[in-house]
Amino acid sequence: YRLKGGAEQGSPSRLTVGVRDQKASPFLVLDVEQRSDDNRHRFVGGVQLRPEITYTDYSQGRGQEWGGVYRYMGDKQQVSVFAAMTHYRYNGDYGFYTRTPSRPYLPDNQTKFGPDDARSDFRNQTLGLQGFQDIGSNTRLEVSVIEARQRYLGSDYTFLGLDESHLAPAMLYHNPSRSRRNLAAQVQLTQAFDALGAAHSVALVSRQTRERWTEGGRPGIDLGLIDLRDPVFPKVSYPHDDGRRDLNTV
Repeated sequence: YRLKGGAEQGSPSRLTVGVRDQKASPFLVLDVEQRSDDNRHRFVGGVQLRPEITYTDYSQGRGQEWGGVYRYMGDKQQVSVFAAMTHYRYNGDYGFYTRTPSRPYLPDNQTKFGPDDARSDFRNQTLGLQGFQDIGSNTRLEVSVIEARQRYLGSDYTFLGLDESHLAPAMLYHNPSRSRRNLAAQVQLTQAFDALGAAHSVALVSRQTRERWTEGGRPGIDLGLIDLRDPVFPKVSYPHDDGRRDLNTV
């Protein structure tokens, strides 16, 4: 695991604007680097904005990513604090299954098969701290704490059944809310020494991880028969939550 460093000299900022992916989706990337005159304090950060994304399955959405690392470097210590956030929204996922042993009707692969008002909305967030302190000339204490959170604020998946005809039964499965939280911490004490003409080190490590997640219900919505030649999906009235909750802790 490594954190982004930065240029050895200067404190440049860079702005990049362009298009990417095979669908030429626009993006904007801003990178910022700053450091103090004595080089003890450094900051590296960036933001990526994607106002309009067309994915390979013709789903459409938008997204943004933010992140930054602050680092202090002393004579016998170093501390890094970092944070990152990702937020993407798009109009749902879809997939097919076969309902016949014979070769099914193959739909156009340049069409989005799902309701226009379907949605998938997820956020990722990471916070962390890493550092070490030299104790004497041969002993080092290292500490790291990292927390990661994932939140799915709504996730829709349209499932269509294929047979020889161009009419496909469709179901939409809606996950109202899901969340996951991971916490990891480690403390390590390392002692270095020379013996028998060779360098040696002994480390004592304590590590703990904890994971917690919740899930909402998964009601299915019957969308009826969809004409794969010209797919028109009904407007969906979402049951945002059926009241079920699962909680898991590890």
